[in-house]
Amino acid sequence: MADRTQPLVLHHKNPVPSYVPNTWRCSMLHNACLTLSTPQPTCSARCRKRPWRLDVYGPNASSQVRQVLAERRFMRDPIESFKLRPLQRDVHNMSAGAVPPSPILRGEAGGLTMIWPVFEPSYGDFWRDTMLPLGHLLSLGRLPHRLGFSGLPTGSGALARTNAVEGLERIRSVCTFERTSPRTLRCEDACYESVRLCEILPHSSLRGSAAWLAMASLDAALGFKARYARRFILNLNEVVAACDGLLLGGWTLRCEAHALAGMSLHAVVAKMRQTDVFVSMHGGDCINALHMRPGRAVIELVNHGFEKAPWVWLDQYMRLVKRTFRVRRIVLPSTSGQRASGSNQTQNWKQMQKNFADAWNANGTLPWPRLRDELHAIVHERLLTRAAGGQPQQPPLQRQQPQPPQQQRRRHMTRLEHEGVDEPPPKYGTLVVLVPYFGALPPWLPIALASMGGPNAELVRFFIVGDASVPPDVSVPSNVRFVPAEWDEVRRRVREKLGVDMPYDSPSYQCKGCVMYSSDRAAANASVLAAEARARVAGSLLHHSNKVTDLKPFMAALWPELLAGAAWWAWGDIDVLWGDLPRYLALAPPRGSFVCPLLPNPWGAATWGPFTAWRIAHNTTELFRESRKWRRVLQEPRPMQFDEWWGSGSSDWRMSFVVQRLVRQGRLGDAGVALPLAEAKSCVDPCAWCPCGAHTFEWRASRGADGVGGLRVNGGSEVMLLHLAIAKRGWDAANTPPHVARATCLHGRIGTQRTRRGAPAAVRPAPLERNRPARGTGRSISYGGRVAVGVCDAADGSRQRKRES
Repeated sequence: MADRTQPLVLHHKNPVPSYVPNTWRCSMLHNACLTLSTPQPTCSARCRKRPWRLDVYGPNASSQVRQVLAERRFMRDPIESFKLRPLQRDVHNMSAGAVPPSPILRGEAGGLTMIWPVFEPSYGDFWRDTMLPLGHLLSLGRLPHRLGFSGLPTGSGALARTNAVEGLERIRSVCTFERTSPRTLRCEDACYESVRLCEILPHSSLRGSAAWLAMASLDAALGFKARYARRFILNLNEVVAACDGLLLGGWTLRCEAHALAGMSLHAVVAKMRQTDVFVSMHGGDCINALHMRPGRAVIELVNHGFEKAPWVWLDQYMRLVKRTFRVRRIVLPSTSGQRASGSNQTQNWKQMQKNFADAWNANGTLPWPRLRDELHAIVHERLLTRAAGGQPQQPPLQRQQPQPPQQQRRRHMTRLEHEGVDEPPPKYGTLVVLVPYFGALPPWLPIALASMGGPNAELVRFFIVGDASVPPDVSVPSNVRFVPAEWDEVRRRVREKLGVDMPYDSPSYQCKGCVMYSSDRAAANASVLAAEARARVAGSLLHHSNKVTDLKPFMAALWPELLAGAAWWAWGDIDVLWGDLPRYLALAPPRGSFVCPLLPNPWGAATWGPFTAWRIAHNTTELFRESRKWRRVLQEPRPMQFDEWWGSGSSDWRMSFVVQRLVRQGRLGDAGVALPLAEAKSCVDPCAWCPCGAHTFEWRASRGADGVGGLRVNGGSEVMLLHLAIAKRGWDAANTPPHVARATCLHGRIGTQRTRRGAPAAVRPAPLERNRPARGTGRSISYGGRVAVGVCDAADGSRQRKRES
């Protein structure tokens, strides 16, 4: 993985607070009704007559109340702040069948935040311990719409006439619920969709420049124009910390924050020449992007409300850089003081212009997930376009003379290396095959392990990831490794690396009303086919009962450490006998991004569950993100055939069609090569091009003097691999003794070729023609009988030992 030396610069106009405090802690109640009684001016926790009560409704009311009481058990009393303020006498859960006394308010009006200020009567303490933390939330755009205070400071002398929350009342709904205030209304009896009970942390958590910025935000709420520089990225340090060192698409990002306005012109140009992605608030400093090299990216941050400004104002800088750089725009979430602007006819032009100006010059908070998604899209698009041979959108800076193709290729490879893409040479490099498998090991495992060695021993590494360990009496080739991983480990990796929770405890899917698809179409009678047709319409047809098959496209992202030093990675199945993989992957064109043995085919199926290989330098380890349903695939316990081209419902989100789309867009290089493969599956199938009809095989660990080696099927030519498919039903432990893993020549019969009358035919192999038997012979091959496996002499193929049943 290449470590990027060019920084990703997040630009801001002036230094921002380097300290980001934690302001408060809150607990949430849903479907809660507030009822007020007589206000109590001198007490809170010790009042005999309670000034308010909160009743919680719904099936989870009891658990919600218990959780809130436990979380807020150390909250301080607003009047006697050296004591605690328990809530047991004020918050109650109603019975399961109880109905709220009034309709529940929803939306913006349906949320109430209740606050108990520490040292509430004291004016200075109220500002220090309550107002400044609220001003900090206001500057970050996180202050709720409706605020309820237990009470407000009374003060003495002139301070008694000062309303501390006057600025907040202009932009938020403010009320009191325990005491009354001469200038602030008391809260009303109402039922809310959500009620938050919050305690503000001690004032020591807010200090320095953060306190100054909080007070400046409260001053702005009063209508005072800010005299300090605006358009801060308020959470800049937090974003840079999350970004720096992030592994994205095989690159390690180096993220830096710079105040370009305080740098010399020479330093600005030098820094921008080293920058790949420039992130900046909208404004004149965006023009510094023109100092970057062509083909880089610019992310413009626009405050909420300003995105509706006239294009002459909104795009005045981006139109200068659009045709030279990749330009993206993020509209920041709304913060205080940013009014929604638009073409409302009730607003005159002067008012709209003022609203646009206020939104343009406001501070903003950059959500890290939004920036991360944009960075991933930039890296993914750039690497795919470059690796597939596409050209960046650059202006013709100068006319160049045509060059010979060999020199053009040399310059192109040099450019790729300069950009951080280590393109492998046209010859084959190391391949890593990731095979996810959970459950009891199958009886054909010894022969599958044997085929993983032999011609694959030097250049291919197999990793079998799952909860099984290899039996002690089975030999394992040196290039095969079992990676122990319980299902909980898979869920943990998915949660930490992909940010998705898998809410099921086992990969085995149980469905009582579902119908299992019969892969043996020759043995399926009319009633079976009719039941499948009805289940397909009802959405209850199952092709697999194991969720592991959907994990294949995610394996490289979940276990990236297994790809070290590899040029290719692939997913595979445990029910595959492997031929000479290096021989066939060497046929892939230099610009090919993947190899699928099914290609070419009439349906354009670009991936295959038993085996699909990907060139790592073409940024293919996280292609699943190009699917619109990849998160749902992980969250849904039902197998969805994500790795395939077939399945119930629409398939445009499955990996096969995702890859098709990327090839059409020029973001992936086409495989462009037809490879021989075999599948032990009935040829009685509507698919007239699908592989089928494999019924015998012979595997050799090395090539003899005649050049014969690898894996041959049906006595014919060599194939890349053999998918056992239906033939697995006739396999048991007696068919495959453990010693075959050490053999150098294996042969077997996995199907039966019958005459028209149904009797077994003489030994008459049906050679494959484009992965299928010749016309007229495929339908005579059936499966379900006992499998026979033996060891042969690699020199002449004569049988030395055979076990049949």
